[in-house]
Amino acid sequence: MDNLYGVYNRSASVYKSPDLAELSLIIVGKGCRGSGLGKELLLEAMRITESNGKKGLFFYTDTDCNYGIYDYLGADRVSEDKIMCAGEELTVYCYRWSNA
Repeated sequence: MDNLYGVYNRSASVYKSPDLAELSLIIVGKGCRGSGLGKELLLEAMRITESNGKKGLFFYTDTDCNYGIYDYLGADRVSEDKIMCAGEELTVYCYRWSNA
């Protein structure tokens, strides 16, 4: 886990900014995937972010997740790192997403 936190901290120091809210976690259960729920949750997170004076979102994901939705919605993938986690190689992505 230290490796993962190192990647997060390094990316945050470079790409996070005060005008962005940080999105920590959204999980959509396997039984609901493909229903549009994830998209609606992300769009609602953006609406809440903007209504609170922020310009967008900053968040992380990895290849264990359905990260393609972030690309589909137009989020900017700003970094990519490979780490070992529980004996498996993961690619960790950092995204920034704004409507500006």
